[in-house]
Amino acid sequence: TQAGGHPYEAWTAFEMNRVVKADGKFAPDGGNIRNVRVDLPPGLIGNPTAVPQCPKTRRIALDFDTDPAVLCPPASVVGLAFITIASGAGQVTHNPALVFNLEPPPGVAAQFAFNYFGAIATIDASVRADGEYAVSVRSRHANNTVAVLGVRVALWGDPADSVHDMQRCVAIAPTEVEFKTPVCDRGEPGTAFGPNPFPAHLPRKAFLTLPTSCTPPGVGLETKLNVESWDPASAPADASFISHLPPGYDPDDESTWDPSTWGPPQGPTGCDELPFDPSFSAQPDSSLADSPTGLRVNLGFPQDGLEDPDGLATAHLRDTTVTLPEGMTINPSGAGGLAACTDAQVGFNSVTPVQCPEASKIATVTATTPVLEETLSGAVYVGSQLSDNPESGDMFRIVLALENAERGIFVKLLGKVRADAQTGRLVTTFAGNPQLPVSAISLHFKDGPRAPLAMPPDCGTKTVNASMSSWAGHLVQRTDSFNIACTPDMGLFAPSFQAGTVNPTGGAFSPFAVRINRPDRQQYMSGLAIEMPPGLIGKLKGIPLCPDGQANAGTCGIESRIGTATVGAGPGTNPFFIDGSVSLTGPYKGGPFGLSTAVRVIAGPFDLGMVVVRQAIYVDPVDAHITVVSDPLPTIVKGVPVRLRSINVDINRPGFTLNPTSCGPKQIKATMVSTTGAIH
Repeated sequence: TQAGGHPYEAWTAFEMNRVVKADGKFAPDGGNIRNVRVDLPPGLIGNPTAVPQCPKTRRIALDFDTDPAVLCPPASVVGLAFITIASGAGQVTHNPALVFNLEPPPGVAAQFAFNYFGAIATIDASVRADGEYAVSVRSRHANNTVAVLGVRVALWGDPADSVHDMQRCVAIAPTEVEFKTPVCDRGEPGTAFGPNPFPAHLPRKAFLTLPTSCTPPGVGLETKLNVESWDPASAPADASFISHLPPGYDPDDESTWDPSTWGPPQGPTGCDELPFDPSFSAQPDSSLADSPTGLRVNLGFPQDGLEDPDGLATAHLRDTTVTLPEGMTINPSGAGGLAACTDAQVGFNSVTPVQCPEASKIATVTATTPVLEETLSGAVYVGSQLSDNPESGDMFRIVLALENAERGIFVKLLGKVRADAQTGRLVTTFAGNPQLPVSAISLHFKDGPRAPLAMPPDCGTKTVNASMSSWAGHLVQRTDSFNIACTPDMGLFAPSFQAGTVNPTGGAFSPFAVRINRPDRQQYMSGLAIEMPPGLIGKLKGIPLCPDGQANAGTCGIESRIGTATVGAGPGTNPFFIDGSVSLTGPYKGGPFGLSTAVRVIAGPFDLGMVVVRQAIYVDPVDAHITVVSDPLPTIVKGVPVRLRSINVDINRPGFTLNPTSCGPKQIKATMVSTTGAIH
């Protein structure tokens, strides 16, 4: 019962209810067995790479076939199968058969097979897509001419152990039909199979590993069985069994196989003895402050004890939480062209590839496991938004999808990204990871101007924190750091400003435009006031003023609209631009009129809601020139720092803006304030 240990053997046995036919022979009640499926408990692992695989060009011996060129070698034996069949009136026959580890066909993680009375039974092992990703084994299309009354398949924990030689290395010459002293290691030229590598020439490797999660006393692990009949009138039969402590159990003594003689239910114990020492690294692709960046994350899990028959496996990873440093946030520029993958497109709990749009992919991922020769590869996709609360984990979701179609493995894990509503700091959690052995996981979040992440705006050493727990109850903390170089432009505040009418003809109506741009790595802008020259006015007659309630909600009608606003957000060469409206309102903050600038922030697949910034319009009592003073500009929206790059305002309602009638030089002044109080 040692968690993560390697048992002597693990076996599944069942018997069919029997009926007596007219000729006095037994038969399974409900017809002959057709299909059998066994769902193993989560975390119970077999390693098909522990022993050689029988090539597809070989076959299982029939009636002690002596042609070694076509037979599966004894080195690929992983256990025994005992099949009980009806052999005569009131009689049954037990047939012990060697179980071979086969080279699996496409779509199967591992395959085993044995020969029972001239019929070949194959057992396909696959990873279930039910969220637990435990192992299921299936045997399909059993021989309908054989009345199977019972089955017992025993798989060895350490197939190379010499204790199994008497079972594996049976005499195979036609005249040697009884078990004798092992002969398959003698290596005599011309003998069947030739020299067998057991027991001296292959290292012992564990084939079976118990789960690395423990159960309290009296609680066992459940194994489920489903059996289908060839008789279409018989419904499938289901059964389950809870693991017990079997005192007195002897794998070679059939009289001890009866579970009713065993002790109470019991699952794995001794989780505190398991190792769990993961490695962690996280490094951005950029070293420049306030820039888009990719991120490379690597997790490593030593698996030395998984193959050591006398060792203990590393506890399986359960939960992982990664916290990025302050200032390393979602990149608004990354919203350009970004899409989301719905849960239906992901296909959770299905053995199918994801159908996510390419535009939702934000990272590539690979994983290796010691129980497969192949690497699992896949991607990280943006999941669909289920909440408007950035701290819930349901607003920003990601899906890690790994697959190996050749082995029929499709793993889809949901990650919840929580963004602090005040700072934007990101905490990502993958909870309840599969109880499967993983040696390494590598993720690379894409780089470039549309990267999903943005670097902090300041320089210095930044630290990424990781918290990892195991199914055995471990909790470890890991960190990795990187450095951001200081540059001369950091901390400056000198945004550019342009404003004026499109048609500079005196006394004429003309659209009015404002252009403000802030370079990367300079301080973010939070305040703005614009002072117009005398004579540059707006014609208010005939324009309904937007009521305060609608102005604050950003729902002013089109009849009050006097222009548009386009905001650029995010670092790098490709900021993300969003359009909004500018509407005329009644008195605001002591001014006779005001403006309501409303932007519905739909950034790629994310709806961050309506952002409204009010402005007060003041009229000078001496020369009637106009000053527009804005409320504070937003610096963070729904956990996403805006990193405001540009503001483009066009007051373009026909017949609204009127040029001065004097033709002398005119000056439009702007006062811009940074988030730290710097004024430009």
